[in-house]
Amino acid sequence: MGETDRCVHLRWEEHENVKKSSEPAKHLQGNPGHKFSWKILCNAPNHKSKRKILEALHICKFKPGLNDQIKSTRLKLFPNGVT
Repeated sequence: MGETDRCVHLRWEEHENVKKSSEPAKHLQGNPGHKFSWKILCNAPNHKSKRKILEALHICKFKPGLNDQIKSTRLKLFPNGVT
């Protein structure tokens, strides 16, 4: 599961290219018989931070096997407080 601001079909091709270093490509290197089924879950905003938040929410909801959370940033919903 991931986010991109690029053409998804090009991104998917990159992920399926075992000469690349993306996590899906690494998985295919070690499991040559495996294939991925790609699907667009939603259209995301152009703003990168908003896309990253939406991606994190989808990963939390669906818990896909290839997505390991290795880094996180504390989300501040109300940085100026609530009045």
